[in-house]
Amino acid sequence: MRKTFWEKFPVTILRIHGICLILLALVNASVSYRSTITENLGPFHFLYTNPTSEIGLWQAYLLMSLIGIVLIVGANGQSIWPSDLLGIAAHLVPLSTLALFKPLVVNAMGIETFHLSLCIHLLFITLEIFALVSGLLVTRTEGIKR
Repeated sequence: MRKTFWEKFPVTILRIHGICLILLALVNASVSYRSTITENLGPFHFLYTNPTSEIGLWQAYLLMSLIGIVLIVGANGQSIWPSDLLGIAAHLVPLSTLALFKPLVVNAMGIETFHLSLCIHLLFITLEIFALVSGLLVTRTEGIKR
C-alpha cells in the first residue's frame, strides 16, 4: 500500500534533520578549530584569545553530529516518536544556552550570529514538533481504521 504525504512526513523530517545536524556540526567544528589556530579569523575569532573554549565547542559539535546519526537511524524504526523527541531536546540545550548567555554570545560572536543560531534552533524544534504531532495523528487514524 502506498503511503500518503502525511505518513511519510515525520520520517522525511527526521532524515533531513539528521543530515543537516551532521553537516552543520562538522562544518562548525572545522571552522571553530580553524579560528582557534589562526589569529582573528572567521566567526569564531574570539577562540584565538581563549583556545580552551574550543574544547567545549568541539565536544558539543561532535555530539550533535552523533545525534544526527541517531535521528537518521531512528527514522528507519517502527516507532519514530522517540527520535522526534531527541531532535527537539537536542536543540533545546543550545537554545537555552543562547537565552541564558545572550550578552556573552552577542559580545563574542555578534548579534547576526546570535540571530542565525536562534533561527536554526527554533526552525528545527518547530519542524520536529510538527513531525511528532502529524506522526501521532497518522498513527491514531490508522488505529481507528483497523
